[in-house]
Amino acid sequence: CHHPEADVVGVEGSVGIGNGSAGMTGSVRQILATEAVQVHLRWIQHLGLTNCFVAPEVWDLSHVSMLASHNRPICHVLFMLSVVHHIDNISTEQYQRAGMTRCEGVIHLLGKLLRLAPKIFIELPNRPWMACAYDVYHSQQAILEAAAKASGLSWRFRGPIFTADWFGLRELWVLEANETMLPVDVQSCPFTLLYCGDSQGEDVDQDPQSGPDSADEALLANLGCMGKQDDSTSAAGHNSSDYIHACPSLGGASIDPGLLMLQEPILELVPAHIGKALNIAPTELLLAHLALRDAIVEANEVLHEVKSYDIANKP
Repeated sequence: CHHPEADVVGVEGSVGIGNGSAGMTGSVRQILATEAVQVHLRWIQHLGLTNCFVAPEVWDLSHVSMLASHNRPICHVLFMLSVVHHIDNISTEQYQRAGMTRCEGVIHLLGKLLRLAPKIFIELPNRPWMACAYDVYHSQQAILEAAAKASGLSWRFRGPIFTADWFGLRELWVLEANETMLPVDVQSCPFTLLYCGDSQGEDVDQDPQSGPDSADEALLANLGCMGKQDDSTSAAGHNSSDYIHACPSLGGASIDPGLLMLQEPILELVPAHIGKALNIAPTELLLAHLALRDAIVEANEVLHEVKSYDIANKP
C-alpha cells in the first residue's frame, strides 16, 4: 500500500501442497475457490490494495517456455518462494517428450524461469524434492549456478540472505542479471486473467484469515465451486470459457488485463541519468533507501494519528 505505483501479481496454479490438484483437474473457477486464493483476496480487500491481483493459471515447462520465448522479462522483480518444485513435478512428462532426463529438465526449467525478470528472489526446496538435481550438483547454490548457465545470461549471486528449517534447510538467494535485459513491455500483459479483491458490499473489518462463513459456502456451492467438478477444461488447458465466466461473487472481480493499460496515467519520461544511476546502484543502497522511505511514511502516519488524537481530546 506504500507503493501504489507498483503492480503486484500473485500467480496461483493450485498444484502443490495446500490446494491439492485443483489446477490440474479443475477449472480456473475452482482455483479461485481454493482457501489460499480466498485468503489472498480477503487481504486485498482488507488492506485496500487496488494494485494487487491474482492470476489463476498453471505454470509448467511449456507455459514458462512460452513466456521466455519473447526474449524480454515479464516483470521487474520475480519472487519464487517454495514454488519451483511444484512446477517441476507437473513438467516431468514434458521433459521426457523433449528427450531430457529429469535432472536436465529441472535445470532447463530453472534457466527459462530466470529469463523472466532481471532480479529474482528464489528459494529452492531441499530433498526429497528435486533429488535428481541434488544427486548431480549437491547444493542449492550449485543448482542455481547451473540454471544461470542454462539461461544464457550472466548473473550476480547474493546469499543466502535467509535460511529456514522447513522440510529441510531452505536458502533464499537473490539473482541479478549482469547484463542489460530488454525493458518490460508495460503495454502488454502476460496474464490471461487477473482477479482482484472487490470491497464493495464486503465487511473490510472481517479478519482476512477467517474462513468463509455459511453464506459464502452456499454461494460457492451454487456456483459449482465446492465438491463438484465442472465440465470445462482444467486451468492448465486455459479454456476461454473459464475466463469469460469468472466469478466476481467469489470475493473479487475479474479484470481484463488490457484495460489496465488504458487506465494507467501517462507519466513523463524519467531522465536517462536517473535510470542509469538506479541501474548501477548497489542493491544494499536501494534497499536502505526503500527502508528509510517506508520508515518516514510510517512516522508521518503516527504523527498524524497523534495530532488527530490530541485535537479530539482537547476540552
